Amino acid sequence: MDTLPTVLLNEIWNMYWYDIYKITVIDEIKQLNKMLNKINTFMINHFYKNTSELYDKQISYYLKYYNEELRKIRDNKGYYLLCQFNNPKINYCFNKSLHSHSRVNDNYQFIAIYSIMFGIPCMRYQYWYRFEELQ
Repeated sequence: MDTLPTVLLNEIWNMYWYDIYKITVIDEIKQLNKMLNKINTFMINHFYKNTSELYDKQISYYLKYYNEELRKIRDNKGYYLLCQFNNPKINYCFNKSLHSHSRVNDNYQFIAIYSIMFGIPCMRYQYWYRFEELQ
């Protein structure tokens, strides 16, 4: 590589470091935004419009899955800081004092608070009750 001109070497290294930056930073941010959009879309299409307890039990697998994804976001410090900056309402999902006094199963703690924060405001008590009923 010492035989190449400096201008060409600089271009090669710029492309290399841009690719490393893109893979490690930008793709991670896109992955986080994609997951939050998937959660929001699922909640709008399947949970907020629903009033059936039977259907709640049928979608409980997905609710547990998205709850686990929110738990991973809370455990990842980079994701957590990015969410604090981009979407301050999601911070309530990770508030430990809200989790300690609830009767909601641990498998639904984060998604229950998420549904209250991002759902229809006048329905928040019904959402919370629905999550208390899920086991």
